[in-house]
Amino acid sequence: MKKEILFCIVFTVIFKISTANAFYDVNQTDKYYPAIDFLQKHNVISGYEDGTFKPSNVISRAEFVKIIIKSIGLQTNSAVSEKFKDIDETAWYAPYINKAQAEGILNGYTDGTFRPSNPVTKAEALKIIGAAQKWNIKTPSDAPFIDTPITAWFTPYVEFAKTNKLIEQSRFFQPDAAITRSLVSDILYKSDLNGIFKIPQTSTNSATIQPSYAYLNDNFKPLVAPITPRVKNNEGNIAFEMINKDFFDNISLDSDFPSQFYKNEIYKFKGSIKNGAFDSIFIFLAYKDENGNSKTLDFVGNVQSNKFEIPVIFRYPGIYDIGIIPGTAGSSKIKKIVVIDNAIQTKTNIPKDKPSNIKINFSLDKTTLSFSRPALSIIKITFAQEDKTMFYISRQQEETIDIQYQDFYQFKPGIVVLKVESASTSSLFPLNLSSGWGESSISFTATRHLFSKIDKDKISISGLKNIMPSPGQISISGITNAEISRKAIIINSNGLVEEVNLNSPVQPIIINGMESLPKGSAYSLSYQIKSQGTYILGINEISGAAVVNTAIYVGSAIPLLPDFFDIKDLVPEDKDLTGASNKYINYVNNARQRFGLNPVKLDNDLVMLAQSHADDMAKNNYFSHYDLRGRSPNDRRIIAGIPTEVGENMAKSSSLTAGFEGLMRSPGHRQNILRSSWTKVGFGFSKNTNGEIFIVQEFSSDPISQNDILKLKNELLIEINNLRKNNSLPELRQSAEADEIAQSWSSTMANDNFTDLKGQNGSSLTNMIQSQMRYSFVQMFVYSQNTTDSFKENILGQLNVLENNVSYIGIGIAASKLGDIKTTIILFK
Repeated sequence: MKKEILFCIVFTVIFKISTANAFYDVNQTDKYYPAIDFLQKHNVISGYEDGTFKPSNVISRAEFVKIIIKSIGLQTNSAVSEKFKDIDETAWYAPYINKAQAEGILNGYTDGTFRPSNPVTKAEALKIIGAAQKWNIKTPSDAPFIDTPITAWFTPYVEFAKTNKLIEQSRFFQPDAAITRSLVSDILYKSDLNGIFKIPQTSTNSATIQPSYAYLNDNFKPLVAPITPRVKNNEGNIAFEMINKDFFDNISLDSDFPSQFYKNEIYKFKGSIKNGAFDSIFIFLAYKDENGNSKTLDFVGNVQSNKFEIPVIFRYPGIYDIGIIPGTAGSSKIKKIVVIDNAIQTKTNIPKDKPSNIKINFSLDKTTLSFSRPALSIIKITFAQEDKTMFYISRQQEETIDIQYQDFYQFKPGIVVLKVESASTSSLFPLNLSSGWGESSISFTATRHLFSKIDKDKISISGLKNIMPSPGQISISGITNAEISRKAIIINSNGLVEEVNLNSPVQPIIINGMESLPKGSAYSLSYQIKSQGTYILGINEISGAAVVNTAIYVGSAIPLLPDFFDIKDLVPEDKDLTGASNKYINYVNNARQRFGLNPVKLDNDLVMLAQSHADDMAKNNYFSHYDLRGRSPNDRRIIAGIPTEVGENMAKSSSLTAGFEGLMRSPGHRQNILRSSWTKVGFGFSKNTNGEIFIVQEFSSDPISQNDILKLKNELLIEINNLRKNNSLPELRQSAEADEIAQSWSSTMANDNFTDLKGQNGSSLTNMIQSQMRYSFVQMFVYSQNTTDSFKENILGQLNVLENNVSYIGIGIAASKLGDIKTTIILFK
């Protein structure tokens, strides 16, 4: 009988380049944990957008009143005849303050103000809680504390709280000290615990998501909240005047501008630069913060043919020095202006006209509101969603406004009501209304805005549509101008990641173990989008740097909410590397938990591997997965004695949070963080002399076990026979004899660290088969990879299992000390 021997040698090495508590900052061992946990479960407190409660922070009067109203179960549906003059009726806190005022819980100050941002003193807190819970107070016969005189207005409330053990028993009370969020929680909790007042289980007031926007998964909500500038409200005022359009040196504005603006007024400064060539120009508003520190708010515009337009939003009441500087630095004459927080008064409620043709659209990475306005009118624009509102004022006769995403951080994906009001004026500057407000409104579905990047120096791209009204096919094409990874990566609307090959008439080349398209290659990509939502398309250089990272919005939703990079300048930069690993393990595991993945744990060996590479890059001023000796992450982990594959992510950033946000926004890095097989991780952080932070993440898995190997063998055999069955071929029967030979050869390859049909000591798989098996036809296959990911797919992509001339199969799998999975397959008849 003639014997035929066919064999295939394939060697593949793969490495990837690319809590139960309600609040993160409140541990179960904390003193005030029971109180905070109780109020959170009763929907009285909800914490901040970044998942923290900030228990040691001083509570503002606005925050305090909201908690009190929710703690006694009142609905915010009251109107009051005489409102506090410093309350903005569109602010989130207005309904709670109005309700508290209507119920007689608070009175405000003698000047008719409430001062919502001021801190609450301990004395004020007890009086308001007592009024809300209707304490039966009496004037005490003795002072309850050394610093609480019997005659003081607050002493009866302090006496009641002390007698009923709502506050700590000590010698001093400190009535004028600001009360913290944790202490307020503790007093309310103890009032329920001690039978003073039963705190009801209130509803969350969360609207049910309607089918029209149920597809809006909020996958890119920023990890941290922006910080609102605290502008010191200087005493006095700035008299109204129109400032001459030629006041600033080397600048000619199109018109004079006022010295007084209203809160959230949008004003476009248009003009020209008299001398010099500049690409940009900026307006600054200089102010003192509440601690007396000098700060500025900057607004940047582009210059074309010496002409410019700079939209400024006067968000924060107070007194400022305004200046204009061409370029990116320099000096300017300054003029004092004031931003007024008072409500705009009208002499009549009868409207004259109202705005029309209201539209909100997204194009060229910009959301724009347009409308038609009556002549010489003032416009008020209000966005509302549940209890969240944002408004703008416009006195210039503009009819388009570009949306500033940072203003909508508190909003969430879903329906937003947009109301545009107008009132006629006899004078715009200074403002004098001659009619009431007429209004028109529309509603739309809002989603989160995501930045887009296309490096046109590295790749050309055509056919890309960032907006699709309904699901359909993406078809793009172009030319590479750098070495590009053949695998494009797409973040789906559900937040998970999918790989798609770029097609090209050019044969891919292997660079650093990856299929790549060389510089100058034509490419195309087709991908079928099956559902509405936001997608992200990523195409990377071989180095891992993104050349395409762009959002695709599918459906009718309009980008309105900010991503992290829209609020980055308002987020304090966390540059302190102390505790950085703890911060990152929380970030990573929170992301994994959201998608139902098991958490990873910190591993000392991986920490050392990551830290070593981060230090090396920072010290030697380079940024690459390959060190200066040309060693890959896989090379470095082998040298470190780590027996399993690693998936390495890197970032270079000005802050820790910005670094992680960037990794999660990058499709390839996100894929690595969300890989289901990872079980452990190490982080490295290092700064260079410029203060840039080099961040390295090294993910890995537990060593492959014998049970894992048996599972791989069974799954591979099932997959092979399913493939044969689908092609009308008989199933292959497992041969114990062939299994034994295949397992022996895989063990030899694992022990001696090679992948071949011939061993290092003269042995060969061919000789073993010839001496131990009876066959008329045999096909041999040996294979190695250092990950279980796509194990079956990679083998079946290279092994022909549809051979009609075979009936039996033997499979052997063994893991080497370096984590390589050595596989031997014998097909025969």
